[in-house]
Amino acid sequence: MKTALLVTPDDERRARLRRALAGYSVFVAASDAEALKTLRLVDIELVVRDRVGPPGALRGFITAVRETAGSAVTIAIGPDEDDLDAADFTIPEGFTERDLEAACRHAAERQRLLTELALLRAQGASAPARV
Repeated sequence: MKTALLVTPDDERRARLRRALAGYSVFVAASDAEALKTLRLVDIELVVRDRVGPPGALRGFITAVRETAGSAVTIAIGPDEDDLDAADFTIPEGFTERDLEAACRHAAERQRLLTELALLRAQGASAPARV
């Protein structure tokens, strides 16, 4: 099952994102604190965070997401210049449905590659040493 967490206080934006993520089980949070609580309780694969808070807030949130749910892939909507490289993927503030779909495809591919890498590492760790 694919799971996504939408972090935005904007009801209209939340509804728009939900429609675009129809293939996901969607959880919502109005704030970063609420989002982090959800991440502690639910195995989330994709975190989509709207532009909220002061400059630099995104970077702190993404760091907390990685500490809480290291395998989650992040998409930031309209990040500030200082936060452009904080999330795994970004889409512009005035994004189109096509922008979001492309970011979600890239996020799903990244998630698949991370899962395969983890499986290969686990197989390598459990394989007997050859002499």
